[in-house]
Amino acid sequence: MELGTLEHEFRRELANLVGATPTEDQITRLIEYALKSGRTKDFLRVLDEQPADLRDLLYERLLAQPLSRGGLQALEKHFRTAVARGRWENIAATVSHSRDPRAYLGLIRVLATTSDRNLSDALLELFQNAPAGPFGEALRRALNSNDSRLQLVAVDLMGRTDQPAMVDELFRFYLRLDPAHDERLRLRAREGFLSLVDRLPVTEIEPRIARWLQDERPGARLLAIAAIQRRGLWHLVPELVRLVLVDPKTRTQAAVALTALEAAGLLRFDREDPLGEGVREVLLKARREPLRRLLHQFMQSESAVLREIGVKFLIALGPEAEDLPLLQRLAREEGVAPVRGAALRALARFDQQVAVEPLVAALTDRTALPGSTLMLMVQDILENELTEELRERVLQEAERLRREWEHVRQRFAGEAEAWREPD
Repeated sequence: MELGTLEHEFRRELANLVGATPTEDQITRLIEYALKSGRTKDFLRVLDEQPADLRDLLYERLLAQPLSRGGLQALEKHFRTAVARGRWENIAATVSHSRDPRAYLGLIRVLATTSDRNLSDALLELFQNAPAGPFGEALRRALNSNDSRLQLVAVDLMGRTDQPAMVDELFRFYLRLDPAHDERLRLRAREGFLSLVDRLPVTEIEPRIARWLQDERPGARLLAIAAIQRRGLWHLVPELVRLVLVDPKTRTQAAVALTALEAAGLLRFDREDPLGEGVREVLLKARREPLRRLLHQFMQSESAVLREIGVKFLIALGPEAEDLPLLQRLAREEGVAPVRGAALRALARFDQQVAVEPLVAALTDRTALPGSTLMLMVQDILENELTEELRERVLQEAERLRREWEHVRQRFAGEAEAWREPD
């Protein structure tokens, strides 16, 4: 085939194919020639003029090719111009007929290349209506490529689909990434994974979580924990409690998930509340002495969330006399408000009288501002954990100490003023 580089030569060649069934050899030679440097843009302009059946066929074959950088740039520019001039709908209708995963992979490459917002939006809309099978396969191929930019786009697109299989792809992909070298891609893969976890039916997610929790890889269990937290699956609280107790590699994240479920009102660390049943179910089956020692270790941990969860597990069990020294220290000295508040509540549950002095100390702590987390927790304890008599006693003692400090402050301020030299 002797073709020049001008549009009229492509037009003449394509005219010979109209009304006939092109042979594989004709299509292959035409596409190969069109992909040669500098000729793709001319071919694309002429292609848009052709009848729908020929246009559909050649677009699909063109997109299915491993385009060079120049060919990809020509395709991106052609699509961008079509969007700007109102011709995109015809191209989108043509491409959407494709059932070849390679054609959708070509479009994903265009999306990874373009910086034009309008073209990106147009491609995303096209992908939303793409057939699940070919598009899903294209996403898998993009994810398994060695092109990090293409992988980033695939991760984002997978998070937008409604295909359950994509959550499995992202799960496997995330786990094989090296945190030391693929931090950005790993973060985006986790975001895409959790986006799918949010959107898929719980009937699709729960069986997967059950498998992930049993996976020997810590990363798999961490993803399971994140999925439980994101979906608010309170009935899986026992699994989180077990991980806190027996799995050092996922313990901290499981504790974070438990506190998040509590903050969402889906869990209570309480001996009587039905929402605390999942916690009690596991703790009460554990051997008392080893469990108590472990909780004491948590309460002395460098991790604030482990100190918090250690105290809250004690609240769920019921604090005992041997727990008092640690609880009193946390109630007086702890600098993290949720931990200190939990320790104050645990003391109040053990013995309201024992909690009076630490509550007064918290109320008069000059580093705790009104309306702060600690003050709100203290207020809740005063209202819901103490008798009216003890509550008044705490408030009166706190007010007495404030007046004493104010008196001392004013006295020293007056003495300092007296020592000032006259002007």
